[in-house]
Parts: sequence; C-alpha cells; structure tokens
Amino acid sequence: MRIFIAIKVPDSIKEEISKLQKGLDIQFAEFCGNVRWVAPQNIHLTLKFLGEVPEEQIETIIEAIESSLGKTEPFDISFEEVGGFPNLKRPRVLWVGAKQGKAQLIELMQKLNEKLSAIGFETEARESVPHLTIGRIKKVKNLEFKVKSFKATPFPVERIYLIKSKLTPQGPIYTDIKEFRL
Repeated sequence: MRIFIAIKVPDSIKEEISKLQKGLDIQFAEFCGNVRWVAPQNIHLTLKFLGEVPEEQIETIIEAIESSLGKTEPFDISFEEVGGFPNLKRPRVLWVGAKQGKAQLIELMQKLNEKLSAIGFETEARESVPHLTIGRIKKVKNLEFKVKSFKATPFPVERIYLIKSKLTPQGPIYTDIKEFRL
C-alpha cells in the first residue's frame, strides 16, 4: 500500500487556499496553460512520504512513529508564503509554506526521518520545507507573475496521521490508517 505521514488542515484553511488557487489560476493560464490544482479536500502537510509498503510492515511503522513523537507537545502553525519547487521562476510544484510553527515541524520531520531510517526507509536528503502542495505544473515558461499575498489563520496541531493513498484517474483517495495524538 502507498502511505505517508501527514497533518490534516482545517476546512477553513482549505477554503482560503481554494480562493488563492482561483486567483493564481488566472495568472498561470497565461504562462503555462493548465495547472493541476490539488483538490481542497486533499490538501494536507506531508511530514514523510513512505511510498509503497507491504501491509505486514505497518505495525513496525506505527511503533517508529510513536517512538519519534516522544513528548512532542501540540503547537500552532500558520501558512503565509507562496513558493515553488524548484523555484518560482520555473515551478513544477506550487506550495504554501509554514510560518508559525515551522521550527517544530522541521524538528518533527527530522525525528520521523531518524526513526524511520532505522527501520529501512530512505532519509530525506533535501532540506525540509514544511508546506502544503496546492498545484502541479507539467510545462512552464519563464514566469513573471505577482504572488498574491496569503496569510492563513493559525491552527493547533494536536494529531498526526498515517494515511493510505490510492491513486485513481479522478485523483487520490486518502484513508486514515492510524491517528497519533501529540
């Protein structure tokens, strides 16, 4: 099964991101045609993507996640920056980045990486950039657009989730495997 570890985003934030996507869509149409926008109901913050995993390994993964959480306390996060990977001049992925709570998110991602690498998962080589993916671009010309200002209301992170992702032609279907309280 294809799985990942994530933080779910409140509906109010998803609504704010949906408005941002609509505004950006108008600008991007000029530069790259279709942007595949992430459906608001599927927006989440991925802490660690594990990929295809045999079902019999799930319990070991759950133990590693629980171990990595230790005494992690709930914390607030907010999203305030629009960015792109690899950059905003030629983005393949558009995202909204974490502002408040960024240090706690990076620490949590590092702890998960450490515990999961001990059971055979690849350590993330890139620098952690806590973000919500909002769109993907297949073909892009050099962009000269104005990023709309974005500032979402902070919200508390009290849980993380181990989630199964089933890819379909209509988009991914996410199913919770396990909820972990901070």
